[in-house]
Amino acid sequence: MDKFVIRRPRGTEVEQPSTSGKPQYKQTTIESLKGVVVIEEIHRLKSKLLLKSSTKEEVIDSLQKLGQKIPPRKIMLDTKIVYEDSKTHVIKVQPYTITFYIDSFDDLSVTITNVFVGKIVNKFRENEDKEIRRAARKVYVKWKTHFTEHAEKPLIEVKCDLKTEKMRTSGRKFLCDALSLEEDHNLPDAIEREVFHSCKRLINFNYRRTMRTLVFTLKNNEDVRTNVLSGELKVPEFVKTYKKG
Repeated sequence: MDKFVIRRPRGTEVEQPSTSGKPQYKQTTIESLKGVVVIEEIHRLKSKLLLKSSTKEEVIDSLQKLGQKIPPRKIMLDTKIVYEDSKTHVIKVQPYTITFYIDSFDDLSVTITNVFVGKIVNKFRENEDKEIRRAARKVYVKWKTHFTEHAEKPLIEVKCDLKTEKMRTSGRKFLCDALSLEEDHNLPDAIEREVFHSCKRLINFNYRRTMRTLVFTLKNNEDVRTNVLSGELKVPEFVKTYKKG
């Protein structure tokens, strides 16, 4: 074998073949396509935007990730996107039967507990920070232009696994009890979605073990519970600290 080995002094750099001029290809996954939307990811980003404790970097990152996708109308309705009746200037919030009578869409200024993702993005267009305003406007214009141009496109219905949804709902209820919050509060929802995301959107042993650990910690560690409620301990950091597996 020695005759096939080229021996060089130590410290001598080996010249690598040049790849300049050759295109570098990267494998494309189905989730990387802008028209393919993971509903859970939209909900997770919406929850992060709703948290008052989210930093500027987290807000901009969430907006940029939302801007990378163009969800179908059905998905936007399921995540409570708003639409406007141009004839009567009536704003309807789906899937709820709530109606606001206003002069124009830009005059809408209301607060809803279970707010829709489109309204959240639109609200950030008026943020004090210039970079956040720019990121929100970019998403808003992109979505609005797409929906206007594809108004007649047929809807695609996507259904979730019932067993998975029941287990996740149960997990959120345990978090609500541990935090002494109402079931419609955004914080337990954000925590559960972060756990689900960190477990690669799988209800597996690691997900169940992590959820049990978080609930136990929140119930029995007053300092951690206080820091999570106040926002001093961020949701991603909290989940990462106690994640199992």
